[in-house]
Amino acid sequence: MKYLEALKRVLAIVILTCFFLPLSQCTTVVPENGKPDAKMVTKTEEYVPYKAIHLQSLDEIIVVSVFLWPLGFWALTRKPRSKRTSVLVSVAELLCGLASLGYLAYLFLFWTEIELAGIVVIVAFVLSVLLSIRFILYHALREPSSPQIQ
Repeated sequence: MKYLEALKRVLAIVILTCFFLPLSQCTTVVPENGKPDAKMVTKTEEYVPYKAIHLQSLDEIIVVSVFLWPLGFWALTRKPRSKRTSVLVSVAELLCGLASLGYLAYLFLFWTEIELAGIVVIVAFVLSVLLSIRFILYHALREPSSPQIQ
């Protein structure tokens, strides 16, 4: 289990790093000066999450939390806890991971070209979700330890 905790930490750092990298880009054709009869030019925009954040709306807070929650859960799971608490934290982590993947799917629906950092963050979230499922199944299928008779 020690290597899984190290993998969780690496995934949390990778996800947080992707917050500062371009995840996707979109290319559109628009009039040069904004006038309908002007020459058409190609305009390319990159989506970098931290550049779009001013923390003025709930949407922006959600974007920040998508990239920060893995670090928070990694910090939560560092201390030994009871089996029940560990499983509940893993279930919450699983739900956050699925919500984050849903957000990324929504994001990449509107931004046409996924950059390398976008692929990396998707893979990191998928691995995080799989680790959570593995942890939940490991603890759910494990028989409770019987008290030792002395």
